[in-house]
Amino acid sequence: MSEPVRRKRVGLVQCLDYRMSLELLQHLNIDLVVLDEPGTCMEDSNGPLAHFRVSFYPIDLNPDGGFVQRLYIAARDLRLDGLTTRFDAILRKVAEVAELLGLPALLPSALTIATDKYLTRISAPESDLMQDKIIRVKNKQELEGRLKDPVERLQVFYPVVVKPTNGWGSYGVAKAVNETELLEAVEWAAGSIIGFVNSEVMIEPYCEGPEIDLNLALWDGEVTFSEVCDNAPTAGDLDVVTGSGKKDFQEGLFMYPSKLPESEQTMLCEYIRQCILRMGFRSGVFHCEARVRDSSMHYVQDSQGSIIDLDPNPATVGRQASIFLLEINARAPGYVGLYASGRTYGVDLWALHILHCIGDEARFRALSRPFTSGAQHDSAVLLIMPKNWGILRSDDPRPRLQREHPELAAAVPLCLNYFTVGQEVTPPDDTENCFTSVLLVESKTGRADLMKLVEKARVEWTPVIE
Repeated sequence: MSEPVRRKRVGLVQCLDYRMSLELLQHLNIDLVVLDEPGTCMEDSNGPLAHFRVSFYPIDLNPDGGFVQRLYIAARDLRLDGLTTRFDAILRKVAEVAELLGLPALLPSALTIATDKYLTRISAPESDLMQDKIIRVKNKQELEGRLKDPVERLQVFYPVVVKPTNGWGSYGVAKAVNETELLEAVEWAAGSIIGFVNSEVMIEPYCEGPEIDLNLALWDGEVTFSEVCDNAPTAGDLDVVTGSGKKDFQEGLFMYPSKLPESEQTMLCEYIRQCILRMGFRSGVFHCEARVRDSSMHYVQDSQGSIIDLDPNPATVGRQASIFLLEINARAPGYVGLYASGRTYGVDLWALHILHCIGDEARFRALSRPFTSGAQHDSAVLLIMPKNWGILRSDDPRPRLQREHPELAAAVPLCLNYFTVGQEVTPPDDTENCFTSVLLVESKTGRADLMKLVEKARVEWTPVIE
């Protein structure tokens, strides 16, 4: 930068032990002020994470009617230059407090739309053509009544996807192909989802086509960085019932960079940029999900039946591809996905998120520049899901792999293990933590080699639970 960068103070509401993100703030000349529940990982002034923050302030994070006032009182005298969070459940309320403090903030009215899947759906450009196919209900009982209404009986065009309007990720999301499955899925989705009790439920058409994640950085409506990654087919796509008892959409594998043609990636970027602007956002970091209807690519299983990847789709030759928006999250992606894109392109989206929250346009733009040669390698985020509830009996395989298979160990530069030997593993349908491990896998020799490495890593990290 042409001028010295003044030291800033950022308040982070709810802070996890994400080492690289915490270290990054120090390199950005930013002091971290943590506001979190008493007893959480950053509170202890003598703890292993204490050097990452300058101060800690305990606060009740229950997103109830008093949350905004509690946070405002806690933060008003802290001389902050920015206030932010990683968590969807409190994004809008934290933005409201930032506005009250006169700090840069995402527009709360836009966040109201982005954090509600129903409002997101009806804000999309094509929603007018789908009005009779987008349904919102409070619970199973309301749906049953509407399905049996003698005057205005509700029509459902199967297959459909059922999801909690205020859910997080793919928790509580399921596919239904008949009325029995629909009622079961609505009852499941209307339960307690990541802190939201009795969330309303949306029913929408199931869209065939490859699913992607799109990360976008915007400043004043201009895209400063974008990347597309491929989501492998889920149980819902394959019509397979999982441990949740549903045809759910819990992701298990993301591949970087996307194999979709450049034309479809460009269309995705522009379409979703327009959706973001329609919501009322102008700047920030956005982690988005969508499907490409009538894509020129589809997923095909290899001859051994173990690897599924994108290949040209002869059935869609001559058709015009289009975009089906799933969700827009006004935040950076999850930790391992964050560093998958960072290592692939040289752009740290968490850095951009923080720089946006302090209004630092110059560094936001400077650090949005990817490697001039593009993606450095092929990589994947692999999520390991337990198949049953019980006690974990298998240890982290990394130390053994470093001795016996160093090439595989080297291909997994980042791994988060959520349980240790002897701990009770939560069941597959638990909404708080359903993974045993999340891995970043990399290949320097291409996508085909990456997929082989992913399958080897999947075998090694499959937990033994008794």
